[in-house]
Amino acid sequence: MNSSSLVVLALAMAGAAFPASAQTVNSSAGSTAPAAEDDDAVRDIVVTAAKRGSESLQKVPIAISAYSGADLAKASIQDVASIDMKSPGLIFTLDSGSIQPFIRGIGVIFANPGLEAPVAVYVDDVYIQNSYTGNFDLFDASSVQTLKGPQGTLYGRNATGGAILIENNKPVMENTGSISAELGNLAHRRVEPMLNMKLSDVFAVRVAGLYSHEKGWIRNPVTGLRFNGHENYAVRGKALYDNDRFTALLSGEYTETKTRAGLRQAFIGSPLCFACNLFGSTPPPGKYETYQNSQGVAKIKNFFGSLHLDAQLSDTLDLSSVTGYRHLDGAGLGSDEGMFGGAPAGRSIAILNALVNEVSGDYYQQEFRVTSHFDGPLNFLAGISGAHSSEVLDYQINGAAFRGLTQRTRNRLKTDTASAFLELYYDLSAQLRLTAGGRYNYDKKRSLSTPSGIAAGPDFRYRTSSKNATPRIVLEYKPDGDQNYYASYQSGFKSGGFNFPAFANNPNDTLKPEKVNSWELGAKNRFLDGRLRTNLALFYYRYKAIQVSIVDPLRGSLKANIGNARGYGAEFDMQFAPTDIITFGAGYGYLNAEYTRYPNVRLIGPGVANPATGSGAATTIVNGAGSPLQRSPKHTLYGSVELHFPMSDAWDARLNATARYTSSYIFNPLAGGPLRLDRQKGFTMVNMTGSVGQTEDGVRVGFYIDNLFDTFYVDNASTNAFGAYRGPAKPRTYGLTASYAF
Repeated sequence: MNSSSLVVLALAMAGAAFPASAQTVNSSAGSTAPAAEDDDAVRDIVVTAAKRGSESLQKVPIAISAYSGADLAKASIQDVASIDMKSPGLIFTLDSGSIQPFIRGIGVIFANPGLEAPVAVYVDDVYIQNSYTGNFDLFDASSVQTLKGPQGTLYGRNATGGAILIENNKPVMENTGSISAELGNLAHRRVEPMLNMKLSDVFAVRVAGLYSHEKGWIRNPVTGLRFNGHENYAVRGKALYDNDRFTALLSGEYTETKTRAGLRQAFIGSPLCFACNLFGSTPPPGKYETYQNSQGVAKIKNFFGSLHLDAQLSDTLDLSSVTGYRHLDGAGLGSDEGMFGGAPAGRSIAILNALVNEVSGDYYQQEFRVTSHFDGPLNFLAGISGAHSSEVLDYQINGAAFRGLTQRTRNRLKTDTASAFLELYYDLSAQLRLTAGGRYNYDKKRSLSTPSGIAAGPDFRYRTSSKNATPRIVLEYKPDGDQNYYASYQSGFKSGGFNFPAFANNPNDTLKPEKVNSWELGAKNRFLDGRLRTNLALFYYRYKAIQVSIVDPLRGSLKANIGNARGYGAEFDMQFAPTDIITFGAGYGYLNAEYTRYPNVRLIGPGVANPATGSGAATTIVNGAGSPLQRSPKHTLYGSVELHFPMSDAWDARLNATARYTSSYIFNPLAGGPLRLDRQKGFTMVNMTGSVGQTEDGVRVGFYIDNLFDTFYVDNASTNAFGAYRGPAKPRTYGLTASYAF
């Protein structure tokens, strides 16, 4: 951390040292995010994590980082990949259209159908099955909730690391609207309109949209070509019917994302770099430069649809139904043309690899839940859930590495899941509650693959199915309304699946489910008449049958169930409002997570350059036990300061600074080899926003600065026999904002 970053972070963390006053802070004017109905200075965000309706964050016995849409805007967080800014223990990156969350060290870099991610993502209670879905721009968002640790009972499969819940604003029974716009460097443009109309006392509609554009920050110094830019469109419509005993919410959303991605920046030369030796080329000199000539493109279209029904069956029973549908069309293409430089006028010497990747699919979901509200000590939540998906992956690759020939395969996948879950809540006393429950899951997957090109052969099929039970037990102690202490055991599993793309029939391509068992102690407290809120969680987990990458002597890298791991740590966050002018926030996460079993890890190290083959790297296979899990920094720390200056009864000014420090972490086991090139050193990010405007409806103008100190860090890095590559993350960006609400 440099000295300037330390100053900002120290300021943001200093809130606990300030004396308290008797004044209070209200929630942000104009915010539509839900808040607990009390007079506390620090308002509790209402969450839906426990699926029992809306509850105060402080009353749910789960480690959660939850932020309203207004909170995210103040921290300059506009997409899902940036929510780790204010979530200790979470690392979230985006790579070529694939969303990649890691919670407490559990996550995966795998975007193709066949295997799902171990962190479940839900949008308006509908599961997002394929991580190849583009980055989620947050527009007209109500809240984002990060549930840490396995969530197998309430959220089923693929929530071994946790779950991320994105909730968008529902229609309200009034006529209102807004429009906001941004202009910034890198040709950044962003527009968000919203219109809400009350059509009767029980019916309202809401429409929101988004347009976002930005040119890339990686540049070819010879041709001027830019990489990592994007152009996104989105529109969402919701219709709400709400009377005293029945609610129906119909939602539809279309998104289109076009990303100039596919960049791999070569950053090390001879003798390690195979291509540099072979072609006599050198890596580019600048940290945001590349000699790559081929601008990879990822274009992704999504349609989401959902229907939420809530009925009050009686004074003591509620019924909820969630129906969801999603359609995905995605295509990506790219090559490493010119990546290694050294060619005249920036032209390519050779294309080692070029690929075309097309993904499409349909996903259907149905869930029913019954919730009780008995006066006695016993209550319950019970439900059943089912889903069906059909996906296609069309994958082809060629280039000099394949002697100019093309390998192609078309993999078709169908998945069916069914589950039943139950949680019982028994009040042992007025202060003590026992929760016991579990979910029974059944999964079935089958695939049909058609290889062609140099991989041509007969069609082949894979099949797998699994049955899993995921129990949960929680003991809560609430001595009063401001204190909540809990101890929990919970489990989760990640579905089995297949190694895709699959070019030939191989029984090792079928993988078994992963399993996690986790134990957690937590404390959620409010002090000083609600002006100080703190949350603490201590955890330990065992992770079995991990679907890790190994090296097969005939096929190269693939996934296999041979990894085990364990992890433990602590997470803390707080908010403190000493006056109605200033609010402090802070959080800290400690994580110690490592593999206890991981044979056949492939490492790349310095070798003897061979002019005949261009080989300058040596490959070794080692035991990876003891290596930290990927993207599992030991320390994550954030702090924020929000200043609110009333200028009159109708106008105010706001200033917010948020800083996050992340200690070093690795991208691949043992950092890729003895040179440890697949590693990100510790770094600090600082974002700032400010605005002046009317406190209620009206005009507001402001500014934003992201990555204030222009910190250099990377989203990914990998080393192989061809060389070492990385994807530099976004440098400093800044701009102006304006909005009008009516």
